[in-house]
Amino acid sequence: MNKKLFVLLPAVMLLLASCDGNSESTTTSSTTTTTTTTTTVKPGPKVEDYGSKDAPLSVSQYLENVSRLVEKEEGAFSEYEFHVRAYVRDVTEWNFSYNQFNNFYLVDQMGSKTSAKVQRAVNGSGVEAESTLCKGDMVTVSGYAEYYANIYSFFPDGSAPKVSNLVRGNSSFKIEVGTNVTINQEFKDSYTNGSEISFTVKADEGYKAIVYANGSVVRQNDNGTYTITIKEDTSVEVKAKLDIPASDLPSGTYKSTINKTNCGMTTLATTKPLTTELSVKDDEEGKTYKGVTYTFSNNCNQHSSYDEFVIGKNASLLISAPNGKITTIVLEVYKSNYSEVYAGAEKGETAISGKSVTPETTGYQDTLAFEYEINNKDAYIFVPNGASYALTLYKIMVNIVVE
Repeated sequence: MNKKLFVLLPAVMLLLASCDGNSESTTTSSTTTTTTTTTTVKPGPKVEDYGSKDAPLSVSQYLENVSRLVEKEEGAFSEYEFHVRAYVRDVTEWNFSYNQFNNFYLVDQMGSKTSAKVQRAVNGSGVEAESTLCKGDMVTVSGYAEYYANIYSFFPDGSAPKVSNLVRGNSSFKIEVGTNVTINQEFKDSYTNGSEISFTVKADEGYKAIVYANGSVVRQNDNGTYTITIKEDTSVEVKAKLDIPASDLPSGTYKSTINKTNCGMTTLATTKPLTTELSVKDDEEGKTYKGVTYTFSNNCNQHSSYDEFVIGKNASLLISAPNGKITTIVLEVYKSNYSEVYAGAEKGETAISGKSVTPETTGYQDTLAFEYEINNKDAYIFVPNGASYALTLYKIMVNIVVE
């Protein structure tokens, strides 16, 4: 046999075995599996449905869209925030109790009956906290809409509605000056909302001036001037009355009550007609008696929607009897009493403890009443800066004894 052929045979046999699967050699195959995860991106709000800060809706567009996008089911909220730009329908004050604006309405045109309600809104860009929204101002409101009590309104859903991009409107101004008084000053027919108009009134001898703005008495400043802040169309009346010196209260027991209606007056006089429940009247000789003086350190903040007025944080109210002494005062408050009460004309070392009494005010929930023994000519009410909220009051009743 050929030696070369003999040598090659084993190699050929090994190759054939490998091809027919009889080899002891094993080959391992690896398989790779790929898993694909699909993420669905939720589309954002459509500008034509919800508006945007740069392209807000009108009130009519908002009302049309919200009725389509939010179910008429009690407590149902919109999926996204709406953005509406319109006029403020009424004067809207800041609520110092809750650090937000009182409820207000938006309209496309002043005088329109179609409106959008805004509740518990806070200040946003271009709007200062504790400011007043005047009638006819233009604002943008951004927030969620809720269906409640058969209407849609802006209402907090995690975050409160925000009022931004305030543009002040203009309001008309008229002034009428009666006899026995003069004003040497000219006025414009309209002013920008938020403007302060100051003027001096000179009364003839034997008379004193009384100034009314839209029917409410305007208090005279310490420097003798009068100042009116323009918040809406304003009509001013300047009148004169005989300047009869006021007398001290005669001996007796008296009660004076301050509430939302009259808390804007620093001195609640006892002339006819009575402006308070102070139970002293002019006698037959026409005498005028001195009234109780109420001095707010930060004005009387009157609630626009409820029969309440507010003493803010780090603010005070000084109550002074004309003569005699204050025996007790009763504070009727909403929900909680955050005040400190002192006998005297300023904050003392120790506050007086008040006792809980039955409130006279009825028809409101969460009304509480507290009585304090004063036995001093003055009573001082203070709300500390660390209080949870400002002090919200229905009324303060002051009892006075003149011996």
